[in-house]
Amino acid sequence: PEVATAENYFVDTGQISGADEVLRLGFEASKVAGRFSWQTEVLTTSVTRIDADNVRFWGAYAYASWFLTNDSRNYDQGSGKFVEITPSEPLMNGGWGAFEVAARASYVDLTDKDLIGGIEGNISLGLNWYLNKKFAIKTNLVKVLDVDRPGSEFDGQDPLILSVRAQWLMQ
Repeated sequence: PEVATAENYFVDTGQISGADEVLRLGFEASKVAGRFSWQTEVLTTSVTRIDADNVRFWGAYAYASWFLTNDSRNYDQGSGKFVEITPSEPLMNGGWGAFEVAARASYVDLTDKDLIGGIEGNISLGLNWYLNKKFAIKTNLVKVLDVDRPGSEFDGQDPLILSVRAQWLMQ
């Protein structure tokens, strides 16, 4: 559930027997407007199977963040991705670093026909502290809204998860 520190996945198709071809299509959009930014993505995957009906899965998320300090997310158009945050007033250099609050909603459906991979929805809130260009402390509170995966130990689960991590960019 969007916390990549555990190996238990609440939803998972496992290995798909007879998979012959996989087609993934996605649409992603984002915008940075000063201290505010948003991004969203919708992704679908179609699996062609030998001797079985084809199956299709999909998921989506929406994310928004706001910097409490006079900072913003940085997007590199050449690489097509967001890059590190460079606080305007780094810690230990006369400032407190950059503080960002964020929210995210996500949904994934890995169930189709005879495959019961599960359905899951999450809502997350985050607070990120970028001390300088190389070091950040990130916290996330993730509420799993529901797991619909009959036959799984996770079916009907709706945990509340707190994650805290330190990130050190080594370049």
